[in-house]
Amino acid sequence: MTIKDSSPAMREGTGNARPLQDLFLFLAQYYLEGPSGSIDEVLQNAAWPAELKQAGLLSEDPGGETAEISAHRSQFGDLLRIPGERFIPPFEQAYHAQKATVEFSAPAACERVYQHAGYDRAPFVAVQADHVGHQLRFLSALLGRLGDALERKDGDAVLRILTWRDGFLRDRCWWWPRLSDKLLERHPCRQIRLAAALLPALTRACHPGQP
Repeated sequence: MTIKDSSPAMREGTGNARPLQDLFLFLAQYYLEGPSGSIDEVLQNAAWPAELKQAGLLSEDPGGETAEISAHRSQFGDLLRIPGERFIPPFEQAYHAQKATVEFSAPAACERVYQHAGYDRAPFVAVQADHVGHQLRFLSALLGRLGDALERKDGDAVLRILTWRDGFLRDRCWWWPRLSDKLLERHPCRQIRLAAALLPALTRACHPGQP
């Protein structure tokens, strides 16, 4: 099925699917791999927050002091990798009221979606499926497919991918604002604050008509 560019399905995501794909992937790499030289360089770029605000992806600058990459890596490890007093779980399951059971676990629920959609967790198979990085990376892959479908003017594919995207954001990513708030409450370096502030911003970017 081919539908006109003026239809709601084709207007949805046109012009922002590719940039959002790249931004989701950038954050996915950050949360999965931790600070690298190239990632830290982007997060330290003084002009980037203003560009994100201009694009409607940030409502306000998250503030904070920029740290050297060694301090950034240390804070990232304390907050997101090493269980301890400052550790904040970057896993969906930790934000459910109930513990994982045979009937339900967030990692299993995510893995079912990934398998159905054909998303490969490699090379991060050792990271559990409900990690924020995998969820971001999966959505980046969906946005890539959305961009392809929009370019083909394939309305059926656009609607199908939007259904996948919206369902996953609703069912599996509702906890991102809580993770963001917890990270910001720890008053980490500016780089971590910016990456944290982008989590709820990206969910809003996929639904620009919603608050």
